[in-house]
Amino acid sequence: MDQLTFNTNFPLLIDLEHVNGDYEWYSTDDENAYRFNRKKMGHTWRYATEKINYKFNSLGYRTKEISDLDKNFMLAFGCSFTEGVGISEDDIWTRHVAEYCGLDLFNASKQASSSLVPFQNSIMWKANKLPIPKLVVCQWPQKTRRLFGDTHNQFFITLNDRSETKTLDGKWWGRRYLDDVGDMNLTVQGHYEGLNAVWQALGVPVLNFCWEQNWLEVPLYTKMHHIHSAVGSFGARDCGHDGPEFHLSTAEQLNDILSSYEI
Repeated sequence: MDQLTFNTNFPLLIDLEHVNGDYEWYSTDDENAYRFNRKKMGHTWRYATEKINYKFNSLGYRTKEISDLDKNFMLAFGCSFTEGVGISEDDIWTRHVAEYCGLDLFNASKQASSSLVPFQNSIMWKANKLPIPKLVVCQWPQKTRRLFGDTHNQFFITLNDRSETKTLDGKWWGRRYLDDVGDMNLTVQGHYEGLNAVWQALGVPVLNFCWEQNWLEVPLYTKMHHIHSAVGSFGARDCGHDGPEFHLSTAEQLNDILSSYEI
């Protein structure tokens, strides 16, 4: 995963490795895997010829700079699917939804995010008095994900995913966090309701949605929408993320929900 870092000098969690990066390959969408996938999928595969560009801003997000945003914009949160690993920026559901709403877009999604990331970034957005969006749409990551904070000094905290590792954190995650869903549900519920409380205080409407059915087991006060996207699964260039058809189906369902919103 991208290692995110917290520091009060940054307006959001920052991905130091990819700051201002411009790449042809990224994450699970790497060149060696592509060669294998291309041979398996054949010459008619859309990605046999279609190129993908991963361009990151000064905070390491695959989106424009905050300073370049139009005053009317949508803020999106999510994991690698919403960051768009394996597809072009124009094919991500965020682009379709922002265009439907007539808004500019800031996509604050990062791969391997847990529920902590959109919650923490919402707190930082408000604390740093960043421009207020007209709409927030949050795709909530898998609730089983748990990031651990490491303090290298009193100013920098890095967030690391130690799921399925042999570290003490990894063992705790496997033997305790996953074993008793009560603790997990309470953790993600706090992040979920905390994010919504931040944006409610700022008067910004929020659309929360998930793809995973198990999010519906979490006791929530604020509405969570479960999106069913039955087409395009594993259609991205890395053959591990969903492709453009899946994102379009997701956007169409989100747009139906947003038709009743006042933005």
